[in-house]
Amino acid sequence: MSKRPANLLLAAEMTPKKQKVVDFAVREQNTAVTKASTTPGEKSKRPPPKGVAIPPPNLFWGMKPLPGGPRPDPVQPSARDSNGATHPPMWEDRKYRFKRGSRYVKYFGPIAPENLNGLPETLDQEELLVIPLIDMRPKCKKDPTPRRTPLMYTYGGKPKDWNHMQSIKALNDRRYQGIDRTTVDAPWTRMEREYLASLLGEFPDASIWDLTEQHNDRFMGKDFVHGTGFPFANLSTGRTVESIRYEYTTYKPAYDQGQAPDMVRFRNDFSTEGKTTRASKRMQNSFGLHSKALELAYDKDIDVDAEDEGAGEDNEDCRKTSKKAMTKTRAPKKSESVVPDSGDEGDIVDHAKAVAEEQKVLTETSVGIQTQVISWKSVGT
Repeated sequence: MSKRPANLLLAAEMTPKKQKVVDFAVREQNTAVTKASTTPGEKSKRPPPKGVAIPPPNLFWGMKPLPGGPRPDPVQPSARDSNGATHPPMWEDRKYRFKRGSRYVKYFGPIAPENLNGLPETLDQEELLVIPLIDMRPKCKKDPTPRRTPLMYTYGGKPKDWNHMQSIKALNDRRYQGIDRTTVDAPWTRMEREYLASLLGEFPDASIWDLTEQHNDRFMGKDFVHGTGFPFANLSTGRTVESIRYEYTTYKPAYDQGQAPDMVRFRNDFSTEGKTTRASKRMQNSFGLHSKALELAYDKDIDVDAEDEGAGEDNEDCRKTSKKAMTKTRAPKKSESVVPDSGDEGDIVDHAKAVAEEQKVLTETSVGIQTQVISWKSVGT
């Protein structure tokens, strides 16, 4: 006897349509079993490039230092002479944009050097495909602190034709998106660039750590980084050493001359700071750019007020010292004090005597009247 259920038809008895449905269901079931047995429970990460070992996290990677804070080494090289190097070297290196034309170029970066004609085309753009970064994304929703772990970003391919405009544009767009999502770095504003240029003009031998500490001491949690003071603006959250280094190395020829870079490529950054920057630009387009003359006048007024306050403090100090120098005499006690004679004292005494005599006369008169009344009553009775 066959143990096949009566309601289960044989393959020969099935119609072609039913047979196709059964074959598809069996194939899907076998595929699910194969995936469950071969793939792990969690999604595996892409392995790093060959020959590159990712180091463990470092305390000084992804930090926002302030003056007087800890440093990996107290002696740091000059940013101008070392091309923004630090000691020891930082892990993150965001490198540069890709250029259309040829795989080998003369220089990296948006600004051409002065000796451009004498440079050979020996720089390989394929070296820019692998970018070491510091992951600054929050750990989780409950813990917003950054991870600060090193990783490698790779696009996974390279253009076949380096002169193809769409390919190079797509490569640069993916690069920007990967860097922005990983580093969570706010876009640079005009005020920040001008302040960095002023620091390099005032301190030519400053290191990257010096520039970062001065920048955070100026802006982080203290001031706005936009030229408009509308409610959508927030206080600066500071910059990491990697952010300052990337900004300086990208526009090094301009910063070395003490000038902020102009005509910087605008990008749509969808972070909170990026939205604030776009809103600030819309306000500037509506109301006009700020006036340099008004800024200078405002700065002069602040300097004059500060000098007046300083002069006032000096005067107060002089008054305090003069009061301290004066000798203080003890106030006499009440028992030792002598009441001075008054010229009207005799008149007051005479007036008091006259009032007393009048009261005495009135009293005697009232007593006499009462005795007369009593005597008349006694006579009548």
